[in-house]
Amino acid sequence: MLDSAALWEYICAVVLNWIAYMSAFPLVLDEIIKWCSPKGSNWIETHYPRARRRRFEIALMMVGFVIANFMAYKGERDAKMQALSDNAVLAKQLAEVTPSGQAEEIQNLKAELEALTPRKISDPQRESFIKSLKDSPKGPIAVIVLGSSAEATDFANHMRSLFDTAGYADPEKKTVVFSQATYNGGRSDSSFLATFPNDTIAWKGSVQTALTTMGIPESDTIDDKGGLELKPGEIAFVILGK
Repeated sequence: MLDSAALWEYICAVVLNWIAYMSAFPLVLDEIIKWCSPKGSNWIETHYPRARRRRFEIALMMVGFVIANFMAYKGERDAKMQALSDNAVLAKQLAEVTPSGQAEEIQNLKAELEALTPRKISDPQRESFIKSLKDSPKGPIAVIVLGSSAEATDFANHMRSLFDTAGYADPEKKTVVFSQATYNGGRSDSSFLATFPNDTIAWKGSVQTALTTMGIPESDTIDDKGGLELKPGEIAFVILGK
């Protein structure tokens, strides 16, 4: 049910729009009658001379032109005022948030964005990794995915190709290994190097340094009961599904 103010606003809008869009109608109608009904046109000419009709028709068109321009101006002005109002509300909301709250909100947004962004290896990262390990000692690195995430699988295939090209192919685990084991290491990193507990591998440090430059965290050790089937002297690149 419309209230009186809304009803009045509706009526004004209808009238203004009708005048704006129909202001040229009398002129068009005059020409249509002249073409379709010469007798009717003669009768109109007798009672309402053409010069008088033209003054009325041109005046009505000018009124319609002014109203149409006013409506366009009002529409743009209302849109700008609404934008200013929205910005003022947003500024007020931001002002009410404490600095610590803002920082927390930003971190949450970053975490959500990272969770939605597929992990990729850029060409510069790939070239830098291979170049930095060109003269380093080599050894086998297995690539293990925990779970069956499509995003993790795609990332694992890229890493398997990277390690193979850099000289770290694993003759026993030539392709990506999928494991249903649960990692209980207490870290939230999505991928990292893993070794058998208390295992010292001389060439692990150079690989870890190259991975760190790509944004991949420091290495970790894996409990031999974790179900990853790692052996002493073996390194695995473990990928957790997002």
